[in-house]
Amino acid sequence: MELGNLKDEKKKNHIIQNAIEDSITIANETAESGEFFEAGELLFSVTELLESIASFQSTKLNKLIIKFWEKQISSFKLQGKLHEVAETFLRIAELYEKVNDSKLYKKNLLNSINFLKQESKILKDFDDIRKLAQNYENIAELYLKTQDIKNAKKFYLNVINIAKDYQYFDLLSYSYKQIASCYQELDEINKSNDIIYDGI
Repeated sequence: MELGNLKDEKKKNHIIQNAIEDSITIANETAESGEFFEAGELLFSVTELLESIASFQSTKLNKLIIKFWEKQISSFKLQGKLHEVAETFLRIAELYEKVNDSKLYKKNLLNSINFLKQESKILKDFDDIRKLAQNYENIAELYLKTQDIKNAKKFYLNVINIAKDYQYFDLLSYSYKQIASCYQELDEINKSNDIIYDGI
């Protein structure tokens, strides 16, 4: 029986409610074993599926997803897993973007940036240059999402400088394109053109 084809709304809602309750039970069991991220991912997937077949939005599930992911962040912090903390904050930000909460969306993006910056300091100390350049690129992307063009431009320049020195050509072209668009956003057309010519 396909849920999308059910005409009886009462039956459809009953099936959806059972799916939600079963998913929450499984997610709670998963969380009890310390796998908070996976518990949140399970509920996120269920929410996505239900939204695609029956215009469904669950504040209850979203709050539970965020609760699991925040617990996972605490666990990752204790383990010193800075990159994983940053990725989890990004997932939370994406969830807030989906429910149109721009304040919490931006707050979680900035949290993600802060942890990527912390990780970048460590990568620099350990001379892991390629990963450092990739982190700078991720930071620049997140700054773009927060509409902070100046900081995005700064981190794309970091990527370009590292990529030139170490011949990471795969990182160069994208960063040149992105920084050129940053200059355009700031109405610095001549600098945008200069950076494009420099990239060529």
